[in-house]
Amino acid sequence: MPDTLVLKTKTGEQLILIGGDLNKFRTLRTDSMISRALYRMRDSLAKSKSGPLLQKDSIFRVGTPAQRFTKVLQGRQVFLLQPLVGAALIKDKLSPYFSLAIDFAPQRQDYYTRAWPGMYTYLNIAASAYYLFDRAENTNRTSTPIFIDLSLGNRMNNGRVRQSRFDEFGFGVGYLVRNEGDYFQRNTFRLFGHFIASNSVLRFSPELYITDNFKRVFPGISLDIRLFN
Repeated sequence: MPDTLVLKTKTGEQLILIGGDLNKFRTLRTDSMISRALYRMRDSLAKSKSGPLLQKDSIFRVGTPAQRFTKVLQGRQVFLLQPLVGAALIKDKLSPYFSLAIDFAPQRQDYYTRAWPGMYTYLNIAASAYYLFDRAENTNRTSTPIFIDLSLGNRMNNGRVRQSRFDEFGFGVGYLVRNEGDYFQRNTFRLFGHFIASNSVLRFSPELYITDNFKRVFPGISLDIRLFN
Protein backbone atom coordinates (compact mmCIF):
# COMPACT_ATOMS: atom_id res chain seq x y z
CA MET A 1 0.00 0.00 0.00
CA PRO A 2 1.29 3.53 -0.73
CA ASP A 3 2.23 5.75 2.22
CA THR A 4 0.12 8.84 2.87
CA LEU A 5 1.22 12.08 4.54
CA VAL A 6 -1.34 14.72 5.56
CA LEU A 7 -0.11 18.33 6.10
CA LYS A 8 -2.35 20.85 7.85
CA THR A 9 -2.00 24.59 7.36
CA LYS A 10 -2.64 27.24 10.02
CA THR A 11 -5.97 28.12 8.42
CA GLY A 12 -7.20 24.53 8.48
CA GLU A 13 -6.58 23.44 4.90
CA GLN A 14 -5.04 20.02 4.30
CA LEU A 15 -2.41 18.91 1.77
CA ILE A 16 -2.34 15.16 1.13
CA LEU A 17 0.86 13.57 -0.24
CA ILE A 18 0.78 9.99 -1.51
CA GLY A 19 3.96 8.05 -2.33
CA GLY A 20 5.56 4.65 -2.29
CA ASP A 21 7.99 5.46 0.55
CA LEU A 22 7.29 7.83 3.44
CA ASN A 23 11.00 8.61 3.86
CA LYS A 24 11.09 10.32 0.46
CA PHE A 25 8.87 13.08 1.81
CA ARG A 26 11.68 14.23 4.14
CA THR A 27 13.63 15.80 1.26
CA LEU A 28 10.66 17.69 -0.19
CA ARG A 29 10.38 21.45 0.12
CA THR A 30 6.74 21.65 1.12
CA ASP A 31 6.53 25.46 0.91
CA SER A 32 7.50 25.57 -2.76
CA MET A 33 5.28 22.57 -3.50
CA ILE A 34 2.26 24.30 -1.99
CA SER A 35 3.01 27.47 -3.94
CA ARG A 36 3.22 25.58 -7.24
CA ALA A 37 -0.03 23.77 -6.50
CA LEU A 38 -1.83 27.04 -5.75
CA TYR A 39 -0.52 28.68 -8.92
CA ARG A 40 -1.67 25.74 -11.04
CA MET A 41 -5.10 25.83 -9.43
CA ARG A 42 -5.36 29.58 -10.07
CA ASP A 43 -4.43 29.17 -13.75
CA SER A 44 -6.92 26.34 -14.15
CA LEU A 45 -9.72 28.41 -12.63
CA ALA A 46 -8.84 31.39 -14.81
CA LYS A 47 -9.07 29.29 -17.99
CA SER A 48 -12.41 27.80 -16.96
CA LYS A 49 -13.86 31.26 -16.25
CA SER A 50 -12.55 32.90 -19.44
CA GLY A 51 -14.99 33.45 -22.27
CA PRO A 52 -15.05 31.32 -25.42
CA LEU A 53 -13.53 34.14 -27.47
CA LEU A 54 -10.47 34.38 -25.20
CA GLN A 55 -10.04 30.60 -25.19
CA LYS A 56 -10.33 30.52 -28.98
CA ASP A 57 -7.72 33.26 -29.35
CA SER A 58 -5.27 31.44 -27.08
CA ILE A 59 -5.75 28.21 -29.04
CA PHE A 60 -4.94 29.86 -32.38
CA ARG A 61 -1.74 31.41 -31.08
CA VAL A 62 -0.13 27.97 -31.28
CA GLY A 63 0.09 25.41 -34.04
CA THR A 64 1.28 25.41 -37.63
CA PRO A 65 0.54 28.36 -39.95
CA ALA A 66 -2.02 26.20 -41.79
CA GLN A 67 -3.84 25.64 -38.49
CA ARG A 68 -3.69 29.31 -37.45
CA PHE A 69 -4.65 30.94 -40.77
CA THR A 70 -7.25 30.29 -43.46
CA LYS A 71 -4.66 31.32 -46.06
CA VAL A 72 -0.88 31.33 -45.69
CA LEU A 73 0.89 34.03 -47.69
CA GLN A 74 4.05 33.00 -49.51
CA GLY A 75 6.93 35.16 -48.32
CA ARG A 76 6.47 38.26 -46.22
CA GLN A 77 4.50 40.29 -48.79
CA VAL A 78 5.11 43.46 -46.80
CA PHE A 79 4.63 45.53 -49.97
CA LEU A 80 1.70 45.17 -52.35
CA LEU A 81 1.07 46.98 -55.63
CA GLN A 82 -2.49 48.33 -55.89
CA PRO A 83 -3.83 49.58 -59.25
CA LEU A 84 -7.09 51.54 -58.96
CA VAL A 85 -9.52 52.75 -61.61
CA GLY A 86 -12.36 55.14 -60.86
CA ALA A 87 -14.11 58.44 -61.40
CA ALA A 88 -14.16 61.64 -59.37
CA LEU A 89 -16.46 64.64 -59.20
CA ILE A 90 -14.14 67.59 -58.50
CA LYS A 91 -16.21 70.68 -57.84
CA ASP A 92 -18.37 70.61 -61.00
CA LYS A 93 -16.26 68.41 -63.28
CA LEU A 94 -16.51 64.65 -63.71
CA SER A 95 -13.05 63.16 -64.15
CA PRO A 96 -11.97 59.54 -64.70
CA TYR A 97 -8.69 58.71 -63.05
CA PHE A 98 -6.08 56.00 -62.71
CA SER A 99 -4.05 55.42 -59.57
CA LEU A 100 -1.05 53.22 -58.86
CA ALA A 101 -0.42 52.65 -55.16
CA ILE A 102 2.01 50.75 -52.97
CA ASP A 103 0.84 49.33 -49.64
CA PHE A 104 3.19 48.80 -46.71
CA ALA A 105 1.65 46.31 -44.26
CA PRO A 106 3.98 44.16 -42.07
CA GLN A 107 1.00 42.35 -40.47
CA ARG A 108 -0.82 41.45 -43.69
CA GLN A 109 -0.87 37.75 -42.69
CA ASP A 110 -3.13 38.63 -39.73
CA TYR A 111 -5.94 39.34 -42.21
CA TYR A 112 -6.37 35.55 -42.60
CA THR A 113 -6.18 34.55 -38.93
CA ARG A 114 -8.73 32.02 -37.71
CA ALA A 115 -8.97 33.93 -34.44
CA TRP A 116 -11.50 36.76 -34.51
CA PRO A 117 -11.04 39.44 -35.75
CA GLY A 118 -8.84 39.27 -38.85
CA MET A 119 -7.43 42.67 -39.79
CA TYR A 120 -4.27 44.67 -40.45
CA THR A 121 -3.10 48.29 -40.67
CA TYR A 122 -1.45 49.65 -43.80
CA LEU A 123 0.47 52.72 -44.97
CA ASN A 124 -0.18 53.65 -48.59
CA ILE A 125 1.56 55.94 -51.09
CA ALA A 126 -0.07 56.50 -54.47
CA ALA A 127 0.27 58.47 -57.70
CA SER A 128 -3.14 59.45 -59.09
CA ALA A 129 -3.64 60.87 -62.59
CA TYR A 130 -6.92 62.72 -63.29
CA TYR A 131 -8.26 63.36 -66.79
CA LEU A 132 -10.10 66.69 -67.08
CA PHE A 133 -11.88 67.56 -70.32
CA ASP A 134 -12.50 71.11 -71.50
CA ARG A 135 -14.02 72.51 -74.66
CA ALA A 136 -12.52 75.74 -75.97
CA GLU A 137 -12.70 77.34 -79.42
CA ASN A 138 -14.57 74.36 -80.88
CA THR A 139 -11.82 71.96 -79.77
CA ASN A 140 -11.64 69.44 -76.96
CA ARG A 141 -8.71 69.78 -74.61
CA THR A 142 -7.58 67.19 -72.05
CA SER A 143 -5.45 68.06 -69.04
CA THR A 144 -3.88 65.49 -66.71
CA PRO A 145 -3.02 66.76 -63.23
CA ILE A 146 -1.22 64.25 -61.00
CA PHE A 147 -1.41 63.99 -57.21
CA ILE A 148 0.89 62.13 -54.83
CA ASP A 149 -1.15 60.76 -51.91
CA LEU A 150 -0.16 59.39 -48.52
CA SER A 151 -2.77 57.54 -46.45
CA LEU A 152 -3.18 55.33 -43.39
CA GLY A 153 -5.96 52.81 -42.85
CA ASN A 154 -7.25 49.44 -41.65
CA ARG A 155 -8.61 46.45 -43.55
CA MET A 156 -10.97 43.96 -41.88
CA ASN A 157 -11.76 40.41 -43.00
CA ASN A 158 -15.55 40.01 -43.00
CA GLY A 159 -15.48 36.85 -45.12
CA ARG A 160 -16.06 34.26 -42.37
CA VAL A 161 -17.57 36.40 -39.62
CA ARG A 162 -18.94 39.87 -40.21
CA GLN A 163 -17.24 41.98 -37.57
CA SER A 164 -17.73 45.43 -39.09
CA ARG A 165 -19.85 47.33 -41.59
CA PHE A 166 -16.68 48.16 -43.48
CA ASP A 167 -13.96 46.10 -45.13
CA GLU A 168 -11.66 49.13 -45.14
CA PHE A 169 -11.46 52.68 -43.86
CA GLY A 170 -8.69 55.27 -43.77
CA PHE A 171 -7.70 58.88 -44.30
CA GLY A 172 -4.91 60.74 -46.07
CA VAL A 173 -3.50 63.84 -47.71
CA GLY A 174 -2.38 64.52 -51.29
CA TYR A 175 -0.32 67.16 -53.08
CA LEU A 176 -0.49 68.25 -56.72
CA VAL A 177 2.91 67.49 -58.29
CA ARG A 178 1.97 68.02 -61.93
CA ASN A 179 -0.50 70.68 -63.02
CA GLU A 180 -2.09 71.02 -66.45
CA GLY A 181 -4.80 73.45 -67.42
CA ASP A 182 -6.22 76.15 -65.19
CA TYR A 183 -8.53 74.12 -62.97
CA PHE A 184 -6.02 73.93 -60.10
CA GLN A 185 -3.77 76.76 -58.95
CA ARG A 186 -0.43 76.83 -57.15
CA ASN A 187 0.16 74.71 -54.03
CA THR A 188 -2.89 72.48 -54.26
CA PHE A 189 -3.59 69.99 -51.46
CA ARG A 190 -6.40 67.55 -50.99
CA LEU A 191 -7.65 65.94 -47.79
CA PHE A 192 -9.65 62.74 -48.06
CA GLY A 193 -11.16 59.87 -46.19
CA HIS A 194 -12.19 56.58 -47.74
CA PHE A 195 -14.13 53.46 -46.87
CA ILE A 196 -15.29 50.22 -48.46
CA ALA A 197 -18.55 48.64 -47.34
CA SER A 198 -18.54 45.05 -46.08
CA ASN A 199 -18.01 42.47 -48.85
CA SER A 200 -17.73 45.15 -51.56
CA VAL A 201 -15.01 46.15 -54.04
CA LEU A 202 -16.11 49.79 -54.41
CA ARG A 203 -14.17 52.42 -52.48
CA PHE A 204 -15.95 55.68 -51.68
CA SER A 205 -13.91 58.81 -50.85
CA PRO A 206 -15.17 62.24 -49.77
CA GLU A 207 -12.52 64.87 -50.54
CA LEU A 208 -11.64 68.49 -49.85
CA TYR A 209 -9.38 70.45 -52.25
CA ILE A 210 -7.34 73.42 -51.02
CA THR A 211 -5.72 75.40 -53.84
CA ASP A 212 -4.25 78.77 -54.84
CA ASN A 213 -2.06 79.03 -51.71
CA PHE A 214 -4.97 78.20 -49.38
CA LYS A 215 -7.20 80.91 -50.88
CA ARG A 216 -9.76 78.58 -52.49
CA VAL A 217 -11.45 75.50 -51.09
CA PHE A 218 -13.93 73.22 -52.84
CA PRO A 219 -15.28 69.68 -52.26
CA GLY A 220 -14.88 66.53 -54.29
CA ILE A 221 -15.98 62.92 -54.24
CA SER A 222 -14.58 59.80 -55.91
CA LEU A 223 -15.52 56.18 -56.47
CA ASP A 224 -13.05 53.49 -57.53
CA ILE A 225 -12.59 49.73 -57.63
CA ARG A 226 -10.26 47.88 -55.26
CA LEU A 227 -8.60 44.89 -56.90
CA PHE A 228 -6.61 43.28 -54.04
CA ASN A 229 -6.59 42.94 -50.24
